[in-house]
Amino acid sequence: GFRTPWPRQSYQHVQDLSRAYSKGASFALGSFSGLLLFLLGSFVGCPVSVQDALIHMAAAAAVGYTVLLHTQLFDIFPALAFLPLFCCLVAAHFVVRSCRKGVAVPHSQAVMAADSKGSLPSKAADIQPDRGGEEMTDRRASLAIGLQLLQDARNKAEEKSCGSSDDSYLCSVSLSE
Repeated sequence: GFRTPWPRQSYQHVQDLSRAYSKGASFALGSFSGLLLFLLGSFVGCPVSVQDALIHMAAAAAVGYTVLLHTQLFDIFPALAFLPLFCCLVAAHFVVRSCRKGVAVPHSQAVMAADSKGSLPSKAADIQPDRGGEEMTDRRASLAIGLQLLQDARNKAEEKSCGSSDDSYLCSVSLSE
């Protein structure tokens, strides 16, 4: 039958979203996005020189008001001038950490998942879920994909392998091509 390293998903569940839906917020968001698209379309339709002038004015205003804010914060208390920078760094840290959860499994973890003989499974589809048919976790699916990529690379290297260990330099040159 058909096998895949991706987790199985059931579409037989229903979630009640009526409490999270707000007519007023939906209307405001729709109006704001429509207005924003209209302004963006008008901006793109302007001549390039006008676009450049508007972008330069907006950038100069942003930099100027940022310097003004930092100057005022420094006048209040010198350490306060670094508060916006600290807040931006903390926000960037959490954004990076939340985005990192979807990254594929690193090579070191894929090698650690190899069996005790040091060989990888023949294909990613050979990896079965732990709990008798339950769906695999995202991490396990990423591991399966990583193992499949490693197996493909190993097979490609075996196809191009050289005969003896004396040819190791020639072999490494031919594999890099």
